[in-house]
Amino acid sequence: MAPFYSTLLHLRRKNPALATNAAYKKLQTGNDMAIFAYVREKAGHKIAVILNLSKEPQEFTIQEKKIYGNPLNVFSGKKEKLHANHVYSMKPWGYILYEYK
Repeated sequence: MAPFYSTLLHLRRKNPALATNAAYKKLQTGNDMAIFAYVREKAGHKIAVILNLSKEPQEFTIQEKKIYGNPLNVFSGKKEKLHANHVYSMKPWGYILYEYK
């Protein structure tokens, strides 16, 4: 778990969107019983967090323009193209953290 926490701590230090006074918006997922998602923004920086809070795999979409674009998936290290019809598939207890630059 050390690499996981190291990644989060590094991101917390460098990204103003994770400051205590950053703006927060909960996102509707179409599957809010299992999926919790939100965006934080500050000073032109943005982070999106998506969590599967269930023991079952989940598929869902997020119809929120704030997350569309080509963010970096922090844990995979790859950019992903997100758009209105993007279907997410998440493993049980899965998580995604997107950083927008």
